[in-house]
Amino acid sequence: MTEHAGFDAMAGVGARPVEHARRDVRERWRMEPEAKALVFITAAVLAFGLAVLYSASAIVAMNENHSSAYYLIRQLEGAAVGVAAFAIAAKLDAQKWERWAWPLMWLTIATMIACLILPASIAPRIHGSKRFLFGTSLQPSELGKFGVIVWVAMLTVKKGDQLRRLTKGVLPILLVIGVLDMLAALEPDLSVAMLYTLLMAVILYAGGVRIGHFVALGIIVTPLLWTEAEKLQYALLRLTSFFDPGSAPATVSYQLQQSLVAVGSGRLFGVGFGEGRQQYGFLPFPYSDFIASNIGEEWGFLG
Repeated sequence: MTEHAGFDAMAGVGARPVEHARRDVRERWRMEPEAKALVFITAAVLAFGLAVLYSASAIVAMNENHSSAYYLIRQLEGAAVGVAAFAIAAKLDAQKWERWAWPLMWLTIATMIACLILPASIAPRIHGSKRFLFGTSLQPSELGKFGVIVWVAMLTVKKGDQLRRLTKGVLPILLVIGVLDMLAALEPDLSVAMLYTLLMAVILYAGGVRIGHFVALGIIVTPLLWTEAEKLQYALLRLTSFFDPGSAPATVSYQLQQSLVAVGSGRLFGVGFGEGRQQYGFLPFPYSDFIASNIGEEWGFLG
């Protein structure tokens, strides 16, 4: 064998592991048509959301002596983290999520309790609610949304046919989600509590839970929830303003009324992107809680 032939052989041997590694990477990130469609839809919704956020928040940001893109930049930072997490999570085996389901749930419960018991220097009360840790850098209830999805999905698969039994299938799940709902209500953040329950119900329904169990539990729980809502004056006022905005105090129903004005102003086709009027100080928090009203005003019913 000549010297050149020896070098070529060695190069070929060294190149094979590299080629195998590249092939493994390509195979690992190869996507089926359904996955490609999901990625495309996610990207489209993300882009639309960022555009709407900028339109709804630019005036508010400038009134606060920030750049018009202040809230957009903050959301872009969060979106970058979310996209990275999306990519990593998509490639993790389902067995790993099964192992992490309980730790995620315990972490959510522990941090939500921390929000309630820690001093204001660590868990400040913002807009009347203790839902953040370390300023506004950590919101445990947001982790809870992800935790509920992973945990309920894990138990749905694990229990299998037992889900069709009330005592051994559904009730244990309801008890744990009920703890999360109670912690969220104590912050108070009733919208998050309702979202936890909705996420649980959707996953359990997809898993084959009997509809009769939902109906029976709804009949039992609804009067109890109404009784508790009557004890929480702000919750009762929020419910009243939702069902009958005209009968609630102006301080409670103002945001809802302005949101209705925004949606009504949009009519069928909207007033145009960036042309909405409610973000000029008429609608509180047009870029967060009531951003849907901004969409209705600028994009209309069809939008």
